[in-house]
Amino acid sequence: FVACSMRHSVTYHMRGALAFRRMFDEMSKVLFAFDFDNTLVNVNVDYLFTDLAPDKPFKRGEFKCWTDYMQHIFAVVQSRGCTKEQIVTGMESIKISQPIKEACRAINTSQRADAIIISDANTFSIKQVLKANGMAEMFKEIISNPAHFDSQGLFKIDYYHRDHGCPSCPANLCKTEALVPHKVGYNRIVYVGDGYNDICPSLSLSSNDVVLARKGLYLAKHVNDSGMLKATLHVLDFDEALLKTVQEILV
Repeated sequence: FVACSMRHSVTYHMRGALAFRRMFDEMSKVLFAFDFDNTLVNVNVDYLFTDLAPDKPFKRGEFKCWTDYMQHIFAVVQSRGCTKEQIVTGMESIKISQPIKEACRAINTSQRADAIIISDANTFSIKQVLKANGMAEMFKEIISNPAHFDSQGLFKIDYYHRDHGCPSCPANLCKTEALVPHKVGYNRIVYVGDGYNDICPSLSLSSNDVVLARKGLYLAKHVNDSGMLKATLHVLDFDEALLKTVQEILV
């Protein structure tokens, strides 16, 4: 009877521990939110196409935001004979480094983490690059400006946001507003980025969250200019350093 009671007690304790662990794991889920250009990839994909219009018959400052500028760039290069197939091939030529692939794979296979992309590029180019690098299924969501080829084969980019009301962000996308609904169910956000439009979402994070900023670029240099950053900041060279940091967070 004593042995039986002890056995039941141990079994009950183990079940209780497993239940607690499951509850802890559910409560400690981490969301990794990645920028795309100069973050997941080591280049700005759009520069493939701006370089095809070296004379640039208009100035960047003439446009309300980068999305409007790129829409004009695509219109110009296609008017000069660049085809849909050439644009897609250019996007597919972009390589994602092996350490970044491994970092994303570690997140994808973890039971306590998910990854999304929040980018001011466009959905079409992001999906083409991910597919070409065998990473199409690694992200729970891709948040970016919708893009497609129309019936005439012309590349069209729309705004992700039409009216976000944030004075700090470009007219087409506030990453903070885009991130908010995706934070539900996670007790830690890890934001990974490099540029100016990554500052707003970084400043929106809590003291429990983390910002991984690419060394030498705008986010790393200026994210705490205002002194309002609450999240823990790590400035990294990316690639191997990013992989190591992701692995440490997932432990």
